[in-house]
Amino acid sequence: MPIFEHDTMEPVPVRLVGESQSQVDSAELSSWQAYKFVGTEQAVRLLATSKNRKRAVIMVLPGFANNNTVGNVYVGTQEQVQNRQGGILVSGVVFEIDSQRETWVAPDGTNSLTVTVLDERYDR
Repeated sequence: MPIFEHDTMEPVPVRLVGESQSQVDSAELSSWQAYKFVGTEQAVRLLATSKNRKRAVIMVLPGFANNNTVGNVYVGTQEQVQNRQGGILVSGVVFEIDSQRETWVAPDGTNSLTVTVLDERYDR
C-alpha cells in the first residue's frame, strides 16, 4: 500500500541564495614565493596584510647546500623577528595561517634554509 496518494511527486523548485559552499571554500587568487636564507639575512616580510586572505601555507625546507640541515626560522611581527622572538618554525614543518595580519620571517643566524609560502586570497 503506497504511503502517498500519488505514485510520483512533483519537483519542488529550489533557489540558491548567497554563495554555494564550494564558492565559500575555494580561493580565487593565489601566489607562491620562496626565500633562500644562508642564515645571516635580515628579516623579510613574508606576507603583507590582506583582508581577503583565505589562508597562507608556510613551508620551511632544508637549504639547497645541505639537505640534512636542521634549523629554524622566526615568524611574527617585524619587531619580534628582528629580535629573535615570535614563533619558531623548524626545518621540515608546514604551517597554515588564516589571519589577515602581516607576517615577517628571519633565519636563525646559522643554518641555510628555504622558506616557501603559498598565499591564497578571495578576489573581493
